Amino acid sequence: MAIFSLQSSTSMAEIGQHSIPPRVKLTLLGTGGGAAFINPERAQPANLLTVDGRHYLVDAGEGVSQQLATAGVQPSSVSAVFLTHLHFDHIAGLAPFLGFLWTSGHSAGVDILGPHGTNEFVSAAIQYLREPLDLYARQLPPAPPIAALVKVQEFGEQGPQRIFADDRVSVSAVENTHFTTIPWKRRDMRARSYALRFDVGSRSIVFTGDTGPSDAVARLAKGADVLVAEVLDIEGGAALLRQHFQGRPDQLAKTIDHVRKEHLSPEAVGQMAAQAGVKTVVLTHIGSTKPGQTDYSRYTEGVRKFFHGEVVVGKDLASLDLTERPD
Repeated sequence: MAIFSLQSSTSMAEIGQHSIPPRVKLTLLGTGGGAAFINPERAQPANLLTVDGRHYLVDAGEGVSQQLATAGVQPSSVSAVFLTHLHFDHIAGLAPFLGFLWTSGHSAGVDILGPHGTNEFVSAAIQYLREPLDLYARQLPPAPPIAALVKVQEFGEQGPQRIFADDRVSVSAVENTHFTTIPWKRRDMRARSYALRFDVGSRSIVFTGDTGPSDAVARLAKGADVLVAEVLDIEGGAALLRQHFQGRPDQLAKTIDHVRKEHLSPEAVGQMAAQAGVKTVVLTHIGSTKPGQTDYSRYTEGVRKFFHGEVVVGKDLASLDLTERPD
């Protein structure tokens, strides 16, 4: 496994020189969120952006390989994986993803980009796979070791920054506010969470990642076509935590402080979308929901108090065709 610094001579001018607009599709693989609860109707966080047939994965929640396959994409077809942060619900599916990548005989490799700590996590994931893959190695055709297929790039602390570019996309990142209440934040670079912007020809898609209100994210999303935003019923989430842990209020104080300050309410999503001037909001990482819930008006109405564009409540495996249409 190699850690690399991004070196790319591809410019957005070159990316935008296609005579035919690139075909762009967003697939919501997992629209649930939170490490304390499993919702059988919403898989853990993961999104797939497909540009002219090339696949880019944003976050890798538990079960992401199955969700990819259900969407018609094998793990071996993914070119790059972007991890917004290292919370369990966003990365638990990465080790199985790498295992399926190797057993498929894939030899092209995959780029994995994420915050400080990503290299250590990927190394641990490969170690976790060592015994089963060693057994497979005795039965399958010869293949490079799994570590040789993985290239890791860690984001820097400052932002916004251009973190990736190829002949189809340019990706920028900025640190958001998901870890602002952690007292040891400045001593531990792993306590970093990022929003990501994908520029594809004339199209732009921004993923907020898990975050509280953030001017930096709003600036990153300026003029974007789509804002894929986490959303949480803040007080409903706090109530569920109290019910789930059944501890004394003082024992949950830090957790509830995190929920209130470092996640987005529907109203906060609407304010951010209006500030950025985006065209469409897609709600995902929908926490505090119960199986069978069908009424999401609390979420859409909260966003629309401040934002007057299109609002979409995400569902697992739903897709949006973002290809530019001729006038």
